[in-house]
Amino acid sequence: MSRLRAGTGNSALADAAAAGREAATAALAGLGGEPPALVIVFASIRYEVEALLRAIRETVVEVPLIGCTSCGTFESGNLHGSDDPSVSVAVLTAGGYCFGVASQPEISADSFEKGRSLARAAKEAAKEAAGEATGDGTVRANSPHSALILMADGLGGADLQELLNGMYRVAGAAVPFVGGAAGDDRQLTRTLVFHDDMVRSDAAVALWVDSPHPLHVGCGHGWEPVSPPMMVTQSDGFRVERIGGRPAGEVFREYAEAAGAKEGFGRPGTWSAAHALGLIEPDGTQLIRGAVPEEDDSLRTFIPLPPYAAVQVVTGRAETLLDAVEPIIAQARPSGVDPGALIAFSCTARYDILGERIREETRRLQDAAGNAPTIGFFTYGEFARTVGVSGMHNATLTAIAL
Repeated sequence: MSRLRAGTGNSALADAAAAGREAATAALAGLGGEPPALVIVFASIRYEVEALLRAIRETVVEVPLIGCTSCGTFESGNLHGSDDPSVSVAVLTAGGYCFGVASQPEISADSFEKGRSLARAAKEAAKEAAGEATGDGTVRANSPHSALILMADGLGGADLQELLNGMYRVAGAAVPFVGGAAGDDRQLTRTLVFHDDMVRSDAAVALWVDSPHPLHVGCGHGWEPVSPPMMVTQSDGFRVERIGGRPAGEVFREYAEAAGAKEGFGRPGTWSAAHALGLIEPDGTQLIRGAVPEEDDSLRTFIPLPPYAAVQVVTGRAETLLDAVEPIIAQARPSGVDPGALIAFSCTARYDILGERIREETRRLQDAAGNAPTIGFFTYGEFARTVGVSGMHNATLTAIAL
């Protein structure tokens, strides 16, 4: 069985078609003449993305494509920010894997059921790909080792945790998820996902990977608690009203200011990338939840917090965020297998906190991946489900190695 091989490329050309061709050609050259099996595309929304995808599809012919718009990309240790349009492309050989791609529109309407449909379709597509790989067209059973890679509209109003819950209902506990919510260069207007020739908003695209060996998702953040554990005593969807019986905004300000929050922190409607809530998991780890103070001293969170959840106020410092990179990639690397590619998803909030030091994150990602080319993008939320149903994150770095 051949090892998966990958090539990556990037282009910052202004013309969408020319940029797509340049990036795809560079990525294809990294395969050394081996046939491609999958194309991954992360691109600026400033491009005419339909023309961009056409050019990529004309360069890498008849190969499934998955991707989305971003808030900047990275490939093979190189950072490509969101100030100017650019596109990053990875082309992968099969290398013993079977890839199944599917997409689902209108995910804001019954996100749970759309997640179920999406996971079923991607799983079936991987079965069909396995049959094609045998040469006789027979649909085979899925491998006992699988993973799901997901990209979804980051601004379309869908309940992305419910989308993951629906996918979990199909995939089960043994299949890890990883991915990210699409960005739009911080314009906060619309985000798009890509499936072959299709460009969709209010949609999600999923890649089911059947593998000859177990696959692992790396997930971590480096955020540090600056408060004791406390209980959410009143909440309503995205609005946290009271923590420990006190106004949630008051509690948030108290601990963030004690941890060195900058002047002006806590103004209603103002989000601070460096301070958040940590939802405490049963194993003691934390899911990061971005929070914005409101006029009535409540907090609006990017992902709903359930009543009676245990939380801590957390802060992000450049050193601890960067020091989390190597352990995350170590989690993602299959045991005893030299990976051929690493796919990573880093939050736009991490970019904001790290500033110019974000280049250290992309370099450290590539160094930790060794000889495997890396590709990824900056997201509006990250997906990583390894234990339990929960899988939606903020200000986190997630990855998978193939």
